[in-house]
Amino acid sequence: MSARWQSARFRCGFNNRLEISDGQSLLCHPLVYGAAQTAQVRDPEQAAEFRQFISHCNPGMFLFDVGASFGIFSLACARPGGKAIAIDRSPIATNMIAKQLKLNNLNDSVRILETAIGDTDGTIKMLSAGIYSDGYYRYRDKRELTRVRVTTIDHLVERFGRPSHLKIDVEDMKRLSFAVPENCCRGRPHLSSLSSTTKWTSPQVVM
Repeated sequence: MSARWQSARFRCGFNNRLEISDGQSLLCHPLVYGAAQTAQVRDPEQAAEFRQFISHCNPGMFLFDVGASFGIFSLACARPGGKAIAIDRSPIATNMIAKQLKLNNLNDSVRILETAIGDTDGTIKMLSAGIYSDGYYRYRDKRELTRVRVTTIDHLVERFGRPSHLKIDVEDMKRLSFAVPENCCRGRPHLSSLSSTTKWTSPQVVM
């Protein structure tokens, strides 16, 4: 179904329930549900990665969700009582996260930041190329570039405190790399590669 049709269904009151673990579920905008089914359910590698993440969600979790997309990891963190900062450079993504939070009554548990993450503060020119080709950004293309705000992990820590976990969507890391501070997370964090596109740190997990 087209994005326009899915959005029309949502405006008419239709949504879907995504089971994330035994006894835990999220209400989803039809677009988010479709994306989650494709990634976190049908794709074996990403499904295993998501299950592993879910196994560490608890009321004490404080997540920095870098490259949050539609916010599934942030909402999964918040469902059992955790807190998250959902960070994405796309206004379409952050708008969808806001809808998801309202739908699941989790506005007090997740804060949304519309920014990119880099190794210095400032701005960067990026091409809006789309999350599923609608509203996302890519680098180094001369067509219709948009200036996007950039901040650092260090400054997030200064602003919000140290997270217990850090999840990073690293699809574009080859184009815009940044260092994860050694003392970013509480305890002794270890960077764990969950797939070719996602990494996360946890003081409890080493893979």
